Amino acid sequence: MISTLTTDLLKRRMVVMKILWAAITMSILILVFVTFQIKPPTQTPPVLELNIPFVAIAVLVSFLSFALRRWTYLPKRFQSCFGKTHKPEDFAQNPQTGQIDENRLQEIKRVPEGELSFLSLPGPIFVPFILSLVLSEALTLCGFVMSNSAHEPSLIIPYAVTGLVLNLFHFPTLSKIVEAGEQARAAHQGEKTGLKFR
Repeated sequence: MISTLTTDLLKRRMVVMKILWAAITMSILILVFVTFQIKPPTQTPPVLELNIPFVAIAVLVSFLSFALRRWTYLPKRFQSCFGKTHKPEDFAQNPQTGQIDENRLQEIKRVPEGELSFLSLPGPIFVPFILSLVLSEALTLCGFVMSNSAHEPSLIIPYAVTGLVLNLFHFPTLSKIVEAGEQARAAHQGEKTGLKFR
């Protein structure tokens, strides 16, 4: 297990991911609200032929989202984090100015030896995490388009619920990241030990 200080610093580095997650979740709820506010015309056009393509897209997106989650936390994806030499200054830069935050630097310098690499773990996760949010949003948009084309607001419900479930599935949990990081560190140390005995 990693120290409390490293855990706290890692939590702070995940704040942006959690804000993005909350924003996409809110946008899904807003789409549902807007759908039910749109007044249908007096005559509802027949658009049953749209159902099959949109359902197929929903199934495909759901499958891709689950596969992406599994791929995201593969320990081998994090081994590169432990193969690099990290310095406290690498994690103490102010993202707005690019300058070193001295208070943050002093705090990071207190991280136990061997745990500094854990602060780089959010890096390999960020891109697939964004893709997972895009998939959830795309799924809800499919329901939005279909419900408005059919002038039947309730059609968005299964798409929105699925999108929210996928979003919840991809919520960036600290324990999952740390677990993958510890497995990656163990694998990296095993490789180093193997090289020493060759």
